[in-house]
Amino acid sequence: MQTGEFIKRAGAIAEDQYATQPGSAATLLPGFSRFRKKYEARFHLPVYIYSPYTYDAVKLLVTAMRQSDSVDPKQYINSLAQIDYEGVSGHLSFEPTGDLAAAVVSIYQVQHGKWVLIKQEKVS
Repeated sequence: MQTGEFIKRAGAIAEDQYATQPGSAATLLPGFSRFRKKYEARFHLPVYIYSPYTYDAVKLLVTAMRQSDSVDPKQYINSLAQIDYEGVSGHLSFEPTGDLAAAVVSIYQVQHGKWVLIKQEKVS
């Protein structure tokens, strides 16, 4: 995972190393800036790497539970597959299997002592 701690501990040998991260880079998430301001104001902590995704996951699950009028996963899983959701992390929809319809993996490289986003790949 691309963290500043890796670069700090690895020192010079960190240069040119690669790392992947599931999801889009935070700076490219459509609702991230607003989410970060609200999150940091409420919790007085920096946003953890997966916080936007966790937030969206909870919102999706609650929506599916309400639509199915059930908290039983066997009941709400079908509702989840029908949801198109515009969240902090972007547009989310699901395959009938429950997998994300358009998952993204971000690829980073250490350049001049900093992680740089090289590209994002859609995976299915």
